[in-house]
Amino acid sequence: MEQEPQQAQPTTPLSTTPKSGRSTKAAATHLTLQVRDNLIDIVMRVITREYNNAIDANRLRSIIVAETDPLITVTTTQQAQHKPPRVQDIDAFFKTSSRDQNDATNKVREPVLTLLSSPPTEFLAHETYGAQWTQVSGEWNKVMTKLAPQPADTTPRHKIKVDLKAGRLFNYDADITFLDDETGATITKQKAEFKYNAARVNELPQFLSLQAKYSLFPTTAIPTYDEFYYTNYLTKYVAIDTGRNPNDADDIKLALAELPIPPLAEYLNSVTKTDTKDLPFFAQLKEREDILFKKEKSALVDESIAQYLALYGSQIDVNAFTNKLVADQTDKHYILWKNGRFHHDTITEEEMSDIKFQSIKNGNTIVLQSATKPSITYHLLLRWRNHKGILNPAWQISLRRTRTLVRQ
Repeated sequence: MEQEPQQAQPTTPLSTTPKSGRSTKAAATHLTLQVRDNLIDIVMRVITREYNNAIDANRLRSIIVAETDPLITVTTTQQAQHKPPRVQDIDAFFKTSSRDQNDATNKVREPVLTLLSSPPTEFLAHETYGAQWTQVSGEWNKVMTKLAPQPADTTPRHKIKVDLKAGRLFNYDADITFLDDETGATITKQKAEFKYNAARVNELPQFLSLQAKYSLFPTTAIPTYDEFYYTNYLTKYVAIDTGRNPNDADDIKLALAELPIPPLAEYLNSVTKTDTKDLPFFAQLKEREDILFKKEKSALVDESIAQYLALYGSQIDVNAFTNKLVADQTDKHYILWKNGRFHHDTITEEEMSDIKFQSIKNGNTIVLQSATKPSITYHLLLRWRNHKGILNPAWQISLRRTRTLVRQ
């Protein structure tokens, strides 16, 4: 997305506010949050008045806050800027990173995509990395013919522009725009998702992730998992963490005196974060995670997931899931890199049609099946993405195809 040029402020440095020294980014975040909170207060007053307090106001507020967090991030950061690719960055396409380095490595690979249609001459001629640039660029231009507005020939009639997206607001990695080679006019634009070490979507451990707060169940009848965990298991976790009996009321009181848990609304707003910065309760749990009773705490969290799915899993709102799937995946092209080649895949309309509940698997996964195409199943694994039982419970969603689909 093109950014509007910012006007320089004659009396105030761009990096700080005049009195507090707080960064402009922090000041913008604070101001945006204030506006958001004021609007929420107005909305809540209207809703509670019109519905005579017949709703759970705290829960509604926490949902609104959680859903607007990504918008706040994008508004205040104006999209994170990717670093310009360096000639050596192409090597990331030929190395597998450790799990904890995946995100950092992807941030190296993605900017490379912007150059692959026509890499700089000096990159192609580089003594060490030139052959890699030539290989990856050639494969890229081959797969681009599958997205191109007309059949490719020996004289391409278009140029390709890749605009990377940033922030949780976007559900794909880049816009790939095909431009008329003579006039520069846009011919077509495609949404693309880049994935590493896979040739098809069904080879990915996940193609979609939804935080546990996402409304996959009737919200008036079934709690989200994070609320269920807070109500039924968090005090037990704290009891174990402080070396006490999670099934003894007196021990739980002692544990909570040592480590008080936050109120529900505050917890629901905080547990969706990805790190413990400025979250003292969660930071303390993280600090002790691997030191005290790790096995017992892990077993308790596994029990909470199994119990939640046993109680509610079969009641999943398949229409809500299908609507999310269609909104997120329609017109999205997967560009996948594996074994020195780029591959192209999509999730078809047929694969997203007439989805039904099938089963609960391994006590942690809801399995859904397409009635239109029974060879297609979706696996919704409920897990904690950032420290088990501490931060960011989410649905890790994968696609299974029991027969390989032929792609043109």
